[in-house]
Amino acid sequence: MNTPLGVSKIDIMQIDLPEHAAAGERAAADAPGQRIPLDMLGEIAVEVEIQLGTARLTVKELMALQAGSLLTLDQHLLQDVNVLLNERVVARGEVVAVGDRFGVRIKELGAA
Repeated sequence: MNTPLGVSKIDIMQIDLPEHAAAGERAAADAPGQRIPLDMLGEIAVEVEIQLGTARLTVKELMALQAGSLLTLDQHLLQDVNVLLNERVVARGEVVAVGDRFGVRIKELGAA
């Protein structure tokens, strides 16, 4: 059966996770309906996104953008920013300088 993107076959590969848990924890994790211990997930890399603000433009304004154009965002300069994981807000924080880079100091976890 073809998918909307025209892919007719998907190859699924099984992977082996490293053995980090104690034998008792592995046995519990292998039992049906049991959760995998969180320490097994500790080395998985995730990417967080910081939402600085948005701007609403007409198509005409968008087409007129060029190098040097300035977009004014809806976010106030000192207002907290959203920290997103998989497009969901997971925290809020303030933008700070970390050497010559931007950083975010987390002020609230589990923000909605």
